[in-house]
Amino acid sequence: MKRFANTLLSDIRYQWRYGFYFIYAFMTAVFIVILRILPESWRQTALVLTLLSDPALLGFFFIGGILQLERGEGILDALFSTPLRPWEYIAAKALSLGTISTLAGVLIGIGSGIPGIRFALLIPAMLFSSVCFTFIGISASVNLKSMNAFLSVDGMWEALLLFPPLLLLMGIAFAPLEVFPGSIALRLMQASAGLPVFPAGYAAGLAIWLAGAFLLAHRRLRMALTRLGGGAS
Repeated sequence: MKRFANTLLSDIRYQWRYGFYFIYAFMTAVFIVILRILPESWRQTALVLTLLSDPALLGFFFIGGILQLERGEGILDALFSTPLRPWEYIAAKALSLGTISTLAGVLIGIGSGIPGIRFALLIPAMLFSSVCFTFIGISASVNLKSMNAFLSVDGMWEALLLFPPLLLLMGIAFAPLEVFPGSIALRLMQASAGLPVFPAGYAAGLAIWLAGAFLLAHRRLRMALTRLGGGAS
């Protein structure tokens, strides 16, 4: 547990050093201003879309960028010769980014001025959605060799994550769309924003995606570790 706590703190310091907190603060302020100037009839939908874009876009993009930065600095190579377990590395990354995403989501919700936001639901919805997307981001980017390689596939992954929920937002009622992780996150954000969405079933769906995404990220990281000549446990 102490090793995991140290890894988590190290990730937070790393993200601070590279300005991730500044970027989140800037984007949070921009989103609040936009929500404030929108007509009231648009604000709730805009808030839901903003909350969804936080973990889906920024969280996924940032984890890919972080992995490529660490690869370029030789951190990944050094990491694989330490006692740190793959699950600790993955969980620390997901929790550190999830915390930033959740804090940004709460501040956006408060700053939007929209009444009836269910923060008791918004906080876990933001945290676990961000963690899930971070696991997916690790799976997608851990074996890529450069930032250019990551950027070449980022758009495709972002489309896969956001296209289904955007279709649902446009009123396209197609049941299979509901099972995608982005769609589940959308429904939880809608419930958090006070819309009449029953969250229990979607929370269960997110839990399933979390487990699957973690297992995939763990497997992909172990594969990368093996290729670098390290060991995994």
